[in-house]
Amino acid sequence: MADVRRKIDAHVRSAARPAKADASAQTVELHRKNGILLGAGIVCIVLGFIVLGMRNITLAPILLLAGYLVLVPWGLVAHRKTAPPSVPEDLQKS
Repeated sequence: MADVRRKIDAHVRSAARPAKADASAQTVELHRKNGILLGAGIVCIVLGFIVLGMRNITLAPILLLAGYLVLVPWGLVAHRKTAPPSVPEDLQKS
């Protein structure tokens, strides 16, 4: 009975631990496009707060939403377009 209890406890403890993820799958590559989009998002947010300080309640929310909900997330997930695979020369002639 004690052996069964130990096996169950060990199984519960191992299931509670998260599985180790592959380190290469967790890397984030930020390129120039990402930097431009993130920079544009930060500029848009700063301009939104400046306009908000001027009491313009129409333009300020538009700038803030564009910065927070469009440009910054887009800058984080945007990736470089890859070139299409090259076709061998013998297949191009036919």
